[in-house]
Parts: sequence; C-alpha cells; structure tokens
Amino acid sequence: MNAQLTNLLSRIKASADDSSQVRSLVQEAQQIICKRQKLIKIADRSKDGWLVVQEYESDDIASNSEDEKRLKKSKNAAEKKRKILTGLSWVLRNAFSLKVIVSFLAVIFFLFSVLLCYFSRGWNG
Repeated sequence: MNAQLTNLLSRIKASADDSSQVRSLVQEAQQIICKRQKLIKIADRSKDGWLVVQEYESDDIASNSEDEKRLKKSKNAAEKKRKILTGLSWVLRNAFSLKVIVSFLAVIFFLFSVLLCYFSRGWNG
C-alpha cells in the first residue's frame, strides 16, 4: 500500500499542471486508503486478525455483491489455520512429554507381546 501511494504521489507531482489528472490520481489514492481502512477493520474485528485479511485478499474472484460470503469464507479459513498453528505449537511445547508417552507405550506394547508369546505357547512352554 505504501508503495502504491508513493507512486501515486509521484504521478500527482508530475502532472501538477493537469488538474483533471490530479483529481483522478487523488481519487485513486483515496480508494487505496479506504481499502486499507477496511482491511484494518476486518483484522480488528476478527479473532484471527490478519490471517482473515490474508485469506480475504487472496480470494480475488469474488465480486462486491459476494463480499459478505467472501469475508465469511476468509474467516473460516483463517480460523482453521489458527487451529492448526495452535495445535502445532502445543506439540512443539510438549515434545518432551510426547516422547515420554511414546516411550511408555512402546514398553507396554513390548511387555504385551512378550506375555502374548508366553501364553500362546501354553503354561508348560
């Protein structure tokens, strides 16, 4: 957005003699600012913040009449990403505990298989 506005300001400066061109460029700049404000509001109102905005912006196919559907779809996609990232961070935080649990389960499985072999041969071996 900043690069777009800088470009527009440079073009306004270059076309200072043509008032209709300046008005057109100013209007374009206002549209960019309004879009940015909308994205900020979407991010502020959603629990998933800028993830929703990223999903919203990536869905360029939707028209203005489908804006509400597009926003809902973006929120759902962002929520799924957040849940995945939350789950992944839990796994990383608890990696040591998971190793202990897996090791314990491996020992239990080994003991179970030894007992199964022992009992499958019968009591007298």
